[in-house]
Amino acid sequence: MDLYIGVDISKGYADFCMTDGEGTVLEEHRLDDTRTGHDRVQELVREWNGMVSDDEDLLVGMEATGGMERNWLHLLEEIAGETELEVYCINPLILRKFAEQRLHSGKTDRISAHLMADYLRFGGVEAQSEGDGKSPHPGLRTLSRKTKELIGRTTELKNELHALLQRVHPELAQHVRGHMSQWVLKLIKRHPTPDEVVEAGVEAVAEIPYVTEVRAREVVDNARSSVGGQTDPDTGLALSMVAEDLLRLEKRIDRP
Repeated sequence: MDLYIGVDISKGYADFCMTDGEGTVLEEHRLDDTRTGHDRVQELVREWNGMVSDDEDLLVGMEATGGMERNWLHLLEEIAGETELEVYCINPLILRKFAEQRLHSGKTDRISAHLMADYLRFGGVEAQSEGDGKSPHPGLRTLSRKTKELIGRTTELKNELHALLQRVHPELAQHVRGHMSQWVLKLIKRHPTPDEVVEAGVEAVAEIPYVTEVRAREVVDNARSSVGGQTDPDTGLALSMVAEDLLRLEKRIDRP
């Protein structure tokens, strides 16, 4: 038979409520967030795992409380690797909406373990896109947060580069609208000001990957007639540093 376990997390303990596919409460437990409590959860899950067949569900869900669920979530995810258990950490806003619909009320108190089990039983996690409600591996969450930070920093640097480029070498601005090509960043890193581009010459510019001789000649010719008004070495160095930082960050983000 299908089994649904709702977990209500409190400070220092958690309430577990298990129901069957008809909503009948089969078991209820209050366990401390201690080694003894965690050991008991492992025993219970192994018992429950023996009660379901390969084509039946064994689901456990808890509310994302912002921290208190972390120990229990880590424990259940470890157990899930050895059993048929599927673990879900549900957005509290989604649970509140479900609770209001079930209780026909515009206001609900805390989400109980029984209500959580009902959410699982009525297919709440299945109604979301595949995997949307399922808690990812903790390491994946950490990686995701870090990647978002890097992407945010990349956006800041792109804005900074655009602003500097308009003052130093506006003729290159057309190449950084929308998608910012790697060759442009490498060119700016090596030769940030129009004078440096001209001094480097067509041959040196053409050594940059994906820069053909035709493009290199066009870049150098445009640099000779540049209208850039702030081409001093210090500003050029600042522009070069921004391009270098962007190249490094994009490489980190794209790393497999």
